[in-house]
Amino acid sequence: MKKYLPIILSLSLGIALSMIMFVMVNTRGLENRQMEFDSRAKVVADTLQNRFNEYVGVIQFVGDFFYNSSSVNRQEFSNFVKGAVYRYPAIQALAWAPLVDQKERSTLEAEVRHEGFPDFRILEMDSKGQRVPASIRNTYMVALYLYPFEENKEAMGFDIASESVRRQAIMEAVHTGMPTATHRLILVQEKEYQYSILILLPIFNEEIPLGKNPEGFDNLKGFVVEVLRIDDVVEGALSLFAGDGIDMALFDMSSPDEAQLLYIKTGLRLEEPKSKAVLNKNLYSPMFKRKLTLSGRLWEIRLTPSPDYIMAHKKYQSYLVLFGMVLLTFMMTFYMYKKLIYTSEIEHMIKVQIQSNQALESEISMRIKEELKLLSAKGKLENEIKDRVHAEKLRDKSISELTKALAEVRTLRGILPLCAYCKKIRDDKGYWEQVDVYIHKYSQADISHSICPQCMKEHFPDEFREMSDQK
Repeated sequence: MKKYLPIILSLSLGIALSMIMFVMVNTRGLENRQMEFDSRAKVVADTLQNRFNEYVGVIQFVGDFFYNSSSVNRQEFSNFVKGAVYRYPAIQALAWAPLVDQKERSTLEAEVRHEGFPDFRILEMDSKGQRVPASIRNTYMVALYLYPFEENKEAMGFDIASESVRRQAIMEAVHTGMPTATHRLILVQEKEYQYSILILLPIFNEEIPLGKNPEGFDNLKGFVVEVLRIDDVVEGALSLFAGDGIDMALFDMSSPDEAQLLYIKTGLRLEEPKSKAVLNKNLYSPMFKRKLTLSGRLWEIRLTPSPDYIMAHKKYQSYLVLFGMVLLTFMMTFYMYKKLIYTSEIEHMIKVQIQSNQALESEISMRIKEELKLLSAKGKLENEIKDRVHAEKLRDKSISELTKALAEVRTLRGILPLCAYCKKIRDDKGYWEQVDVYIHKYSQADISHSICPQCMKEHFPDEFREMSDQK
């Protein structure tokens, strides 16, 4: 296992470096994508802010018309504003809502009926959302002139001060003398479900210089009202960005939480029962948000990339780097592995060769020992052969001597003619010889002369007695 440790360490280090490089490159790619998205989002936010400013400019333009005219009738109003409505299609309506005192209510209703609107009455909404004649109060803010009329005729005669949202905006506008936007609302004449706002510009009997507070309702003549459909404003302003795949939401931060959502685009249409459900969670923690101001209200645009945008702008450099480095790591690891296997095979071959050499040396040593043993055995055998040859020679000699002795013995064993008196023996040649000479000659035996005790006693009695005494 130890021999694989460098490979394992190299593989681990290579993978770790690959992941580090992947994270670095991916982080850099995300930063670049965020910068690109921020740049695009700023353009979107700036475009939307500029478009709302243009719509505010429209109502100020109409306000200037009222200040520059001693009186404005219905036809003059329509002729003046129709060009603006044409150029700015998100305007649902431009209206003139004069301040009407309770004492003037019946007179106004009669005059308008005389103009050709026989059913004209000052109206308000009841608790069920139905239009009903306005209750008696001191003043009314009546939607008297409307353009375009056909699309908005249901709002004619509506007392915009009768509803709390509109009334609050009226009070702020009178206090500041500046265009003031309402909270989101659903228009009386709305046919589709989308939020709208009213921008209210107070018109005083005398134009109020900038920086000077108005004198309140005593000097108020009425309101120019611009009705904006939020969806139309946003989608018209951002038509050039429609295919960018950017999810967007617009919030009115001046409103309570439950009434802040103005517009959303996440590939789904906004429907009231699902207004919370369809709101992409990412828009609550967007990648980009910008504060917008509109006629005294603080709005916030939130932008976040949609999955389509992310896929379209996804950078694959980090994955290519990861793939390349992992591939390089595995190639190097495979090379090291093959090198290790090759080295192991060489070492194994060397080990086998060494073992073979050792076995060969051992065999040679054994053979040398065997040869030495053989040589030693050979020497012993040669010595043994020599000894045996020498022994055989000795044996042959002995055999020869024995043969000769046997022959001599056979001679002695024959019948020997012995003289009865002198004890001489006659040989084969006829000569008589002493017994001892004959035995020595024919038996190779040496004769030594001695005397036996009997003869000693008989012939030398004295010496015999001495010898006996000594014993």
